[in-house]
Amino acid sequence: MEQEQQEVIEAMFEKALRRDPDKLRPWAVLLDRAEKQLDLVLALVLTNRPDASLVLDFIHVPKYVWKAACSFYAVASKEAESWMSQADLRISRSLREGPKASLPKCESVPVTIS
Repeated sequence: MEQEQQEVIEAMFEKALRRDPDKLRPWAVLLDRAEKQLDLVLALVLTNRPDASLVLDFIHVPKYVWKAACSFYAVASKEAESWMSQADLRISRSLREGPKASLPKCESVPVTIS
């Protein structure tokens, strides 16, 4: 039987609290980009260990950014590569400085329909 995501996350925190009842060890929580998971973990972190480090899995983001760049510019073009580099820097900066950093603006690209 599968457990609900909330049950698994709560069990993880309960186990961590049993292993470190005095909260002397540093805590780190690895998360992917699932918003529900992040909301559940943040609620428990704020209640139990506001000093815990959250580690966000960033591994798949460049793939999505590249797809976006290629929708704005020709595939493998210098413009797409430049846009992706700017986007990656802004995303990295937002992870350090806070959420909601904007993606780089896209130059208007003329479209020719044959």
